[in-house]
Amino acid sequence: MGRDKLPVVEIFKSVQGEGPYQGRYALFLRLGLCNLKCKFCDTKYALTPGKNWRYVSPETLANELIRKYSDALFHFIITGGEPMLHEALIKELVGILLNRIRILEIETNGTIFPQFLHKFSFITFNVSPKLENSGEKAEKRIIKEVLELYSNLENAYFKFVISSEKDIEEVLAIKKQFYIPNNKIFLMPMGATKKEVRKNAQTAFKLAVKYGFNYSCRIQIEAGGRKKHGI
Repeated sequence: MGRDKLPVVEIFKSVQGEGPYQGRYALFLRLGLCNLKCKFCDTKYALTPGKNWRYVSPETLANELIRKYSDALFHFIITGGEPMLHEALIKELVGILLNRIRILEIETNGTIFPQFLHKFSFITFNVSPKLENSGEKAEKRIIKEVLELYSNLENAYFKFVISSEKDIEEVLAIKKQFYIPNNKIFLMPMGATKKEVRKNAQTAFKLAVKYGFNYSCRIQIEAGGRKKHGI
């Protein structure tokens, strides 16, 4: 593994299952490594190096994406793991692909302070601050200066994973502390399986309606998983 290469876990075409662009056909790039270990993580295979990982330079990866996935590249989603661990290399990759992308989403847990990418208005940040239900300590998952930065970006949205009604107290505290408007908040049910998602969906939905937030289902899980339907 070189510092000049991205840890590529998988590339696939699918439908965005969460957040403001849910339901949209898109190309996904999943990068490896994460600075958190949430107990409900549904992509644990992206947390530590595995046999299917490969390490690719931004230029080589860009050429591969253009050659193999040009029909889906207009809506490009970079996920993880935690993509912001690789910000400088992502910037280089996006710079090469810039003329081919119309919508670019970066999914992040909101704990790493960005150096470059927040300055580009064409990037949508899907920020998912972790709650106590993640099993992580508050000092690791809530980084004040990072959430303050994202809360001031027009192109940043916040997704919260809901497992019970008590989770809303933490969501409301974060909303109040960082002045996040209701229309930028999405509540979504916790779950890595259909059964788990359906178990928590009613609670997340009721809380979204009660407090005037958006509700995000998890299409990729309800439909059987991104990997099942990805191309």
